[in-house]
Amino acid sequence: MPHANMHIENLYKAKRFLIEERRATVQKMITSPIEASRRAKELAALQQAIDAIERALKDEVRTAQDDMADNSYGAF
Repeated sequence: MPHANMHIENLYKAKRFLIEERRATVQKMITSPIEASRRAKELAALQQAIDAIERALKDEVRTAQDDMADNSYGAF
C-alpha cells in the first residue's frame, strides 16, 4: 500500500505544478494580449494534462482500494 500512496502523492504534486503553470499562463495572456493566441494553445495543453492527471488519480485510488480489498481477504 505505501507504493500506491506514493503514486497518488506524486500525481497530486504534478497536478499542483500544472495548476501553477496554468495560472502563470493566464497571467501572461492578460499582461501581453499580443501573445494571447499562442498562450491559449499553452492553456489548452495544460488543461488537457490536468484532466489526464485527474483521471489517473481516480484510477490510482480505485486500484489502491481494490488492492486493499484483495489483501483483506488474505488476512483470514
